[in-house]
Amino acid sequence: MKLINRNNTKESVSRAELYESFADNATEGFLVFDSKLFLIGMNEIAIEILGTEHTAKIGSDIKDLLPNMYRSNRFELLHDVIRTNQPVRWRDHATRGDNIVAFEVAAFKLNSGLGMVVFDIDKRFDKITTLNSSDESSTAIQAVIHEPFLILDMRNRVLSANNAFYGHFYLKAQDVIEESIYDLNKTQWNIPALHELLEYKISSTGSAKNYEIKAYFTGLGERTLKLNAKQFLLQAENIVVTFLAVKDVTEVAKQRASLKKQIELFSKVPDAVIITDTRGTIIEMNNHAIELYGWSLEELIDKPIKSILPLEARRDHDAIIGNVLAGEELVGYEMIHWSKTGDQIPVVMHSAPLRDQNDLIYGTVSFMQLLPSITLAEKALKRSQEVLLRSNDPVIIVDLTGTVTMINAKAEQAYGWSNEKITGKPGSTFIVKDDQTAYEAALTDCLGDGLAQSLSIRSTTRQSIIREVELSFHLLTNVREEPAGVAIMEHEKSRNEQSSRVYSHLLNSYLKLPDAVILENMSGEIVDFNTAAATLYGWEKSALIGKLALSLVPEDQQAQANELLEKCKAGEVVQNVESRRWSKSGKHFRTQITMFQIMDSEEIPSRVVTISRQIASSHEGTGTNKLFETEMLFQESIDPIIIEDLTGKVIQINQAAEALFGWERADLQGKPIKVVIPAGNHKQHDKIILLCHNKILIQKVESECWSKEGKVFPVLVSLILLRDADGEPIAIANTFQDNTAFKKLQHLKQKLEAQQG
Repeated sequence: MKLINRNNTKESVSRAELYESFADNATEGFLVFDSKLFLIGMNEIAIEILGTEHTAKIGSDIKDLLPNMYRSNRFELLHDVIRTNQPVRWRDHATRGDNIVAFEVAAFKLNSGLGMVVFDIDKRFDKITTLNSSDESSTAIQAVIHEPFLILDMRNRVLSANNAFYGHFYLKAQDVIEESIYDLNKTQWNIPALHELLEYKISSTGSAKNYEIKAYFTGLGERTLKLNAKQFLLQAENIVVTFLAVKDVTEVAKQRASLKKQIELFSKVPDAVIITDTRGTIIEMNNHAIELYGWSLEELIDKPIKSILPLEARRDHDAIIGNVLAGEELVGYEMIHWSKTGDQIPVVMHSAPLRDQNDLIYGTVSFMQLLPSITLAEKALKRSQEVLLRSNDPVIIVDLTGTVTMINAKAEQAYGWSNEKITGKPGSTFIVKDDQTAYEAALTDCLGDGLAQSLSIRSTTRQSIIREVELSFHLLTNVREEPAGVAIMEHEKSRNEQSSRVYSHLLNSYLKLPDAVILENMSGEIVDFNTAAATLYGWEKSALIGKLALSLVPEDQQAQANELLEKCKAGEVVQNVESRRWSKSGKHFRTQITMFQIMDSEEIPSRVVTISRQIASSHEGTGTNKLFETEMLFQESIDPIIIEDLTGKVIQINQAAEALFGWERADLQGKPIKVVIPAGNHKQHDKIILLCHNKILIQKVESECWSKEGKVFPVLVSLILLRDADGEPIAIANTFQDNTAFKKLQHLKQKLEAQQG
């Protein structure tokens, strides 16, 4: 296509020539990249700014042209520009000899590739106005600063102030200029904290940031001010001046005071918590947030929450928080945050609006749960793969597309392929062509329903030797329980048929036992288990087949489990050994373990049978252990609960009770529950306990309790007698409800009724 020159219709230029002429004569740097971010062209200005003449070749990788690409997420960000057609802009720097050159980059989609403009920021400094005196400084500052601002001399007299200062504090210039700051407004500024700031703090450091003072001001009342101060030397006049910026944070301080009790609760939350105002400014954060992000409270307070968001995450943030400020709750939103060191932090964010006593929204509270990163998921998947690859049978692992990712040593021997040579090829490479449809169907079924699949099929080696085999397909998942691949285990058909004739009936007989039965191979991998085991442990077969039996054993019991397995492999019978196991839900239980090995038809140890019989709760030791199963429900209860044993001593206290009474678990555990009950209510408590023992339901009885600070407040208490599996009493659960608000309303009602009477 040609573009016509309007000045001379006989001449024409190609679009490419026109672009090239424009770029070469422009005052900014231009670069053009293809869709894979390889250089197509750049002008001389770009070469000069970036200092890349030695690499400025057609076909160069963008990572070699722009600095800091390897240490940031900009490479992915630029691919997003091409994909979404959304331009981006950022500031960067490059080293040119001994100098550091600052520049700004604007990137935009250009056809199917990327266009980029580079602006030399250093050139902009030529347009900066030089200030030669304090008068000029004052005039300039007054034009751009909209919060109260002062310039003081070395004796802390006011040289200048802006209109915002006069307007906010109801002062006039004639009452301020040349006056000591301490004498302003009839010495209302004569504040000890201000003396400390101006006469001691900045004299040693030269500056101070976010320095807080409180004072009473005419027309305003008591105010909380935050001051930023910095000293400068004006060379033209050879004097030292202090710039003092004043920010009235009284309303923010009031909000923080109202948040204090909430923050105390948030500090006990195991997640990172950040509280922002309606503008998205961080006003509080708990210790978990400080640890997660690496910034101190002082570094992030009064900063926008966007400070911890990467550029690409900031675009969606306003819309998300806007919905929360409109009254909606945000649950389970996955996003990336930044740490102070620049590391990406994947989190799941839950946000809710904060309301004041008038039900008006004045901010948001956000809970951040650390999301296992892709790296963690890959590590977890790798661990499960390594277990499979140690198998004595050939194992092939494929990804979700059916592509081979790795094979074990047995598979290398069986098929003649090395792990390096076969990786990246389709899994069907191992299957005879006529049987590949059946193989693909079994693989699809495994990925679809997650259940283990078995298939009799013909496989082929690299040397085209056909083998009759039995394949089993097992779904692999990452730490987030998402499908990540399939492990294909091979068993030679002839061997499988031979062994099945000898002992398959025996195995099936064991699986029909009423007790929980698990079958392991000699590597400790689970190959089968019965319905009773599925009920006891809470796992489905598809989740456990192929995994180590040790996954059912708590860490502190694994040494014992390994010892028992080795004894069993040595031919010993392990009988009725007490141990502990845990279920899928994380519940621990005590059990008696019986283990023995069985031989195949060639008298080779083939399987280990483990029979687990759960020990009834009546045989357990302490009441605390018996209550373990209710621990999760107990801790998550919104009602305060204190559990006492039959002697009246505190066994357990949940988080809601800690928050209500101010006591921590360590303060009360092992002490009489009467510590939290005033002496006048002790007899009432004894009567309630007696009624509870006689199976009389105790619900919402009015009583009183002590807080840790010595405050007595009314409560409603309900008691439940806890029993073990045999029906024997083991403890008493005291559930409390704070009755303070109701009592106040009741008192107010009585007072009103008395007035009306």
